[in-house]
Amino acid sequence: MKRYFKLYIIALMFLAVFCPAADSAVITEIDSAEQLAAFRDSVNAGDDYDGLNVRLTADIDLRNAEWLPIGTASSPFRGKFNGAGHKISGLNVTSAQSAAVPIGMTEYSGTALFLILSGRHAQIANLTVEGTAENTRQRGNLLSGGIVAYAGPDTVLFNCKNYVSVSVSGKGGTGHYGEEDYSIAGGVAAHLEGYIVNCVNYGAVNSASTSAYSIAAGLAGRTKGYILSSRNEGAVSVADIGLFQNIAGGVAGAGEGGVIFGVENEGGIYSSNVGGGIIGFAYGTSVQNALNSGKIGGTGQSGGLIISGGIIGKAYNGASAVNCANVGAVGGMGTPNYSYAGGLAGWSNAGPNSVENIFYNCSNSGVISGEGTTSTLVGGLVGEMGKSQLADSANSGSVNTGKDFAGGLVGNKFSNADIYDSVYPSGYDAVAYGALSARDCAALSLEQLAGFVVTVVPSISPSSVTLTEGDSKTLSVELRTFPGTPVEKNVFYSIVSLGAEPADYISVTADGGIVTVRGVEKGASLLAVQTVCYRSALSGGVDRNSAKKALISALAVVKEANASPDIPTLWPDIPPLVSPDISPVPPSGHEMPSGSTSSSSGCDAGGWAVLSLVTLPLAVYLYRGRKED
Repeated sequence: MKRYFKLYIIALMFLAVFCPAADSAVITEIDSAEQLAAFRDSVNAGDDYDGLNVRLTADIDLRNAEWLPIGTASSPFRGKFNGAGHKISGLNVTSAQSAAVPIGMTEYSGTALFLILSGRHAQIANLTVEGTAENTRQRGNLLSGGIVAYAGPDTVLFNCKNYVSVSVSGKGGTGHYGEEDYSIAGGVAAHLEGYIVNCVNYGAVNSASTSAYSIAAGLAGRTKGYILSSRNEGAVSVADIGLFQNIAGGVAGAGEGGVIFGVENEGGIYSSNVGGGIIGFAYGTSVQNALNSGKIGGTGQSGGLIISGGIIGKAYNGASAVNCANVGAVGGMGTPNYSYAGGLAGWSNAGPNSVENIFYNCSNSGVISGEGTTSTLVGGLVGEMGKSQLADSANSGSVNTGKDFAGGLVGNKFSNADIYDSVYPSGYDAVAYGALSARDCAALSLEQLAGFVVTVVPSISPSSVTLTEGDSKTLSVELRTFPGTPVEKNVFYSIVSLGAEPADYISVTADGGIVTVRGVEKGASLLAVQTVCYRSALSGGVDRNSAKKALISALAVVKEANASPDIPTLWPDIPPLVSPDISPVPPSGHEMPSGSTSSSSGCDAGGWAVLSLVTLPLAVYLYRGRKED
């Protein structure tokens, strides 16, 4: 109980800081390329639009004219830019228009539509961008983004689509170990310290720099923030010329803390060094409810090493993957000295004084393979694993290597790692090399695995509804299960409670998997449905003793009966976001947490969605205490 109380107090403190007052009524409207350029010039001249709204009223074609990014180091954009569902096409940003981006003690050179988004509640929303953004400066520390080069703390990129082809290819530094020298490309943002919510990248993203760290990703190249309910469909690649680490990820390239939640990658991910379907390198980053179907791998450099993972390429110092699934092929080729590949992570470890990594409720059904001249360590879930926990997970994919070791769960396991309550295909050992212990794990036939369920991802459809006062609409709870597809999915979950926050605007009822929402009065509420999800039992049927809570949500907007169509809203009127609670379900008879509690804080639906998200880093702590409870 004390744990939940601490989480609640921290969440309330977060809301007090994050939830903004009502948007300013002052709106600057833009309907042409000339007006967009004039707006850019006013920002760059010192008018940062802090507290003001800017709105597109038409699609804008920049006709591939050279574009100087919006914002500068001394005058970043601090307002709210609402694309209102419109598109900016013909973007053409090159290194000739790059400008300084100071981040911490380091000065980067950046290219993007917006150079810097800065300040609490600054945001870019409801915008589609097409074109090219490249940075070929012959120097170290380069950024290139489709929409923004650097998004600072507490900023928001919401409901944006990027079709921009993004690249960095300049000459980096010396490549010495520890040198602060990065070349970073990101489809939506190159460097993120704020929030990306409900965004999609379709553009190709590439880094081909000789920097010490050459990084590329579909949503954010480097992240210390939050990436939520977003998707990548673009190809991501890192050329084989980086001097220290080449890192590619479908959603994020390199993470330093932060949260990645409710995301998907469908794009192919190529790296000669480190590649992950969701994130390339996770340093204490939490990943939950993430799905990868893209092909992950590359051709390893001769004499080097290649690490490929379906969810995380390289996990380090407190990284976690919870309720994640990979169905894409994973593996490295070529003649590297060392090759590591896994359906969840290619490589996982932590320093002697650091927190262990966690893999829980995860699944792989993709083909995992690897090639290395000195050593190849391939696992259905993790290639090489030290100081990590792997639990309640499943592999149903084949594991292949032309040399050395292939394990049904893990290729190589160190003695400070722990594996338990997991399943894998018969014909393999659970662990191929090292400390071979794997507690309460079982080898199953392919026929058994075809219907075996470990990872259950619930959602509600549609994710948002607009209705009038007195009107009712229905939503349905939907499930995706991994690695198997059972005949009857609905037995793997149950609804235990439902409600709304604030509770004044809608009423909610449920009948089986159908949720009915009725508009009571004008306003916006976050509908919350508390579910409990189950896994398959080894003996058949459903194991209800290993339940996991999952809060799914949808946004309901109630209008007056005669209201005109709404302009797409800014944050925080966000799509549904799922609660990041990985702690076990309380024993029978204990009260389940409910989403129906009302509040008089004045924070709207978007803020309460964040209330459920802010607990994710702490949820890992709750799970780690599981063995001690």
